[in-house]
Amino acid sequence: MRLISRERLVESGSMMEGRLMSPRIGAVAAAVVFVASVAFAVGGADEVKLISKQIYKGNIISDTYKGVVIRLSQGKVEVSAQDIAGVTYAEGPIEYRSAEAPMKNENWLAALQYLNIALAKNRNKLLTQYIYFKIAFCHEQMGHIELAIKAYQLLLRDVPDTRFLPTAAERVVHVYIQQEKFRQAMQLIEKLESLGPKWALRAALLKGQVFIAQKKLTRADRLFKEIYEENQGDEGPEAAEALILRARVRILREEFPAAVEFALKAIREAKRAPRVTAMAYVFLGDAYFGMAKGAEASVLDDALFAYLHVPVLYGGKQESEAKALYQAGLCFRYKNQGARADLMFNRLLDKYATSRWGKEARRELDR
Repeated sequence: MRLISRERLVESGSMMEGRLMSPRIGAVAAAVVFVASVAFAVGGADEVKLISKQIYKGNIISDTYKGVVIRLSQGKVEVSAQDIAGVTYAEGPIEYRSAEAPMKNENWLAALQYLNIALAKNRNKLLTQYIYFKIAFCHEQMGHIELAIKAYQLLLRDVPDTRFLPTAAERVVHVYIQQEKFRQAMQLIEKLESLGPKWALRAALLKGQVFIAQKKLTRADRLFKEIYEENQGDEGPEAAEALILRARVRILREEFPAAVEFALKAIREAKRAPRVTAMAYVFLGDAYFGMAKGAEASVLDDALFAYLHVPVLYGGKQESEAKALYQAGLCFRYKNQGARADLMFNRLLDKYATSRWGKEARRELDR
């Protein structure tokens, strides 16, 4: 479990100002990998490059979450999605290719300008999904979560069997849960369940979160317990996520000491999954924050200590970092440290102004 001393996180204002005020949008490696996943070439044939280094050249006639079908001179070849290293399309707007350089350089705004033009000009239906996905990706890196979700929704509407179905569906389900659109959420969850064991597990975690939103806490906790017991010790992060969600159930029941135990256990078991570890620290902070009402001041420090782990160690994990910055600001407010509270809120606005936590931070600053 990676910890930073309380003194470094809470008492050192100069460290926080220097470290937290530096821009860190993150996910550079993910952007580079993603940009390389599909290309566009003027003229010639479509290409499918396999992880084994083999390359098929021909005319791609299908490109879905299941894989690619490409027509060659000797007939059609079906390639499973898990075997594909990259796809190149021979036809597409020049602006799509022009977006690659600014994405590699993390110039998300310039990339978006190219991609929006590419979307308007595009006549290659198979390329549409890549344009939508890159638009959503850029918005996420800029902290424009609502715009990213709209792009994912358009992707699912216009390309129902998109290669990016799992990622887009999971993002949109979270929004449907927040909006209490449970029927739409369950429809997407059922679609995820049909994609195979890996995504059926993700679907089960999402289904439990629907139960939480519906206040079916016992049912949710039972499901998360089953997920943890069946996946404990596996390489994936799902067991740790189940522990985090069991912590969330305890927080809603105001069983804060039990929530702390679940969150700490999740941190220990998250292994090398920064996104999950960041989530665990947020819920650990929430548990201590709930305990702080009427308790000694050190409990509030425990909450702040947990929240500040996220922007310092796991910056760029958007939803977790946004909430952690907001809650850290509240902790400083309650400690009567207004300048540090404003620092947290302004940092949140710098990175995630359009998120729900950004809007809450704006309200705090305007008070």
